[in-house]
Amino acid sequence: MQKKNASGVSLLRRNYITVDNAIEHAGFGTAQLTYVLAAAAVFFTEGQLGMTSVILLPNIRCEWSLDKAHVMALLLSGTFMSLLGALTAGKMADRYGRRKLLIGSTFCIIFSTALSLLQRNFYAYLIFRNVVYFFVPFTRPSAICIAIEVTPRKWRWLVKTCMSVSSKIASATVTFACYMILGSNTTWRDLTFYFVLPSFIPLLIYFFLVPESPRYLLLSGREGEGVEVLEDLHTKNRGYPLGHTIKHRKDLSRGRFRDMLTPEFERTTWILVGVFFVKTFVMATLHQVMPLILSGGYCSNSPNRPHDDPCSSLPHRSLRSLAQGFIVGAGVVILTMFLSQIIGRRKSAMICVITGGVVTLSNVICQGKDLLAFKITMVYAFHHGAMSILTLFVQETYPTSIRATATSLFHSVSHFVGLFGPVIAMYGVLGHEREFFTIAGVLLVAVGMFIRKIKHDSVNEPLKESLKEFSVEDSDWDIELDYDMD
Repeated sequence: MQKKNASGVSLLRRNYITVDNAIEHAGFGTAQLTYVLAAAAVFFTEGQLGMTSVILLPNIRCEWSLDKAHVMALLLSGTFMSLLGALTAGKMADRYGRRKLLIGSTFCIIFSTALSLLQRNFYAYLIFRNVVYFFVPFTRPSAICIAIEVTPRKWRWLVKTCMSVSSKIASATVTFACYMILGSNTTWRDLTFYFVLPSFIPLLIYFFLVPESPRYLLLSGREGEGVEVLEDLHTKNRGYPLGHTIKHRKDLSRGRFRDMLTPEFERTTWILVGVFFVKTFVMATLHQVMPLILSGGYCSNSPNRPHDDPCSSLPHRSLRSLAQGFIVGAGVVILTMFLSQIIGRRKSAMICVITGGVVTLSNVICQGKDLLAFKITMVYAFHHGAMSILTLFVQETYPTSIRATATSLFHSVSHFVGLFGPVIAMYGVLGHEREFFTIAGVLLVAVGMFIRKIKHDSVNEPLKESLKEFSVEDSDWDIELDYDMD
């Protein structure tokens, strides 16, 4: 069959390429902007909701005069529901589709949050709040997968950077807003309502503008829809359609955790589980105890600890330090993600984790509250950079059939460890800050060194090998969609 390119030149060459090659040939351009903006909106709204639940906790506690037991029940039940959601989200996304799950879970988050704000009874509020926590882990893995699966490998670091930076900006926005207006006539219910409103943005974008991932469509046997999305990507970026001959093979065994433990991925999976476990253990504890450390007697002339007043709000210094940490974290994410494109994901993640551990160890030496606050924000920054790189690493390492499952599995490890963070922070760290920083720093340095044992690093080399006979000047291609090679 004779084909012609945009210049009218006949093309007699016949090529069989994988779906990865089709994405690479489409390139990166305006076609991906909608996907990136939608994913960034998901991360922005989730970052706002997550930070709101932390900062406004003292105000919620004050309204119902909650004691420590009720506060622990509030924190632990929410974390437990997030763990259940994370364990469920990836399997459902791989089996039933990323877009469908994203739209449904976002709607449930908005609806449940609105119902929780109407409750005047603590236990009724707790029920609806836990529903929100269950559905929050559904959004992030699906948003990551949809955006990454339509992006050429050269630009995936930039797409993931946009998501992570939007989350940090959202957290900083919430913190600054609470810093400026919390304590005035605005209540915690008003602030929560304001911060949940942006969730309508990704809901509308995914419902009207973003199609399902073409990789998922082709994998599930819906080749007509999948090819249509690929054609649309190619037309928007290149200006002409992509011809195709499909030889498809369906894979109905999607979303199985045991596929992550095959000989090819077993070592990488267990190492990543260990890395996520240790990093989340340290950061979940630090996240809960940081306001108390900064307002307490550590690194100050006064040894007095804050008393257990159920109506004591977060100190303004702590709010300001949190905001600074998220802003610095956004900058570090940009730099580290760019570095990962040059030296590889594994090396850059190792550098981030080890640097964060060294900064944590430096907190053992007290040089004043201001410097302590700055160094803690730097620990946050390197943590965010490392987690962004590791998440992208997961996306590039595991195949389409278990990509969302793998992403949510490592998120579920984080939520599981988060169950212990509040308990240790409330009962084990205060009064033993120097010991905590020593143990946390040593653990981070050790796990950073452990990352180098990961077998995989980047899939760019196999991709270059498969593109040896690939010419971007050809306008029409016969495509063999081999789902095991994406």
